[in-house]
Amino acid sequence: MTNNKQQTAVEWFHQKTWALKIQLEKGEISIGEYANTYATLYEQAKEMEKEQIRKAYCDGEYYKDTKLSTDYYNETYGGLK
Repeated sequence: MTNNKQQTAVEWFHQKTWALKIQLEKGEISIGEYANTYATLYEQAKEMEKEQIRKAYCDGEYYKDTKLSTDYYNETYGGLK
């Protein structure tokens, strides 16, 4: 059986930050590089989550009303800060 499940933004973020932590512990990157990369990954994960919500909304997988996906996202997550 084929698994067509897409990776969620949370799963992606966890995987990336775990690998980043290992790099830090091995001394491959500095604490500053860790902090900067972590912040970048966090912002990317937020964008991925927003896109996944938009896609789910547009595909009708979760929300079937007249509210725009951006309205739903902003009401639920407070918009991008």
